Amino acid sequence: MIKLQEERQSLTQKAIDLKNSNQKLQKEFFELKNLEPK
Repeated sequence: MIKLQEERQSLTQKAIDLKNSNQKLQKEFFELKNLEPK
């Protein structure tokens, strides 16, 4: 039972990490788009 909880926590952590890096990528993408000559 504890093992399941640990797996859930690590999955939650992975999901949070993915969300954070996704936000970072989107931000970088927007900055790049803004740098492009119109």
